[in-house]
Amino acid sequence: MEPRVELPYIREGTLRAFEFLKRLDEDKAAADIAGCAAYLRGAAGVGGRIAVLGFCLGGKLAAKASTTDAFAAAVAFYGVGIDKFAPALAAASCPLQLHFASRDRFVPEEARAAIASALSGRGNVEMHLYDTD
Repeated sequence: MEPRVELPYIREGTLRAFEFLKRLDEDKAAADIAGCAAYLRGAAGVGGRIAVLGFCLGGKLAAKASTTDAFAAAVAFYGVGIDKFAPALAAASCPLQLHFASRDRFVPEEARAAIASALSGRGNVEMHLYDTD
């Protein structure tokens, strides 16, 4: 895509973010994340337990990464599109925290309800809802 991208929290930044999203190959992104975990496991000073964390699209990718055995924990802040693969999350064993905003137009109540329903049988999942946009 492009190194060191910083998108401002204004309309132009949002539009540019959606252009990046259209070009994103999620399988390649997932492979990059798995590669980072493999690298860290072999790095000096890393204790072996690795967590993954992300915001927005990164939150979606972090949640997806929790369906693999590469991570000891995963945290997704305002992850978009998680409802689309929530059944796969239900079968995962990685501890998972999900954080959502109650008025997030990209993760509406219906999406959060689908996620909560799919994950209701897992004991190692926490969902947090914040009264904000």
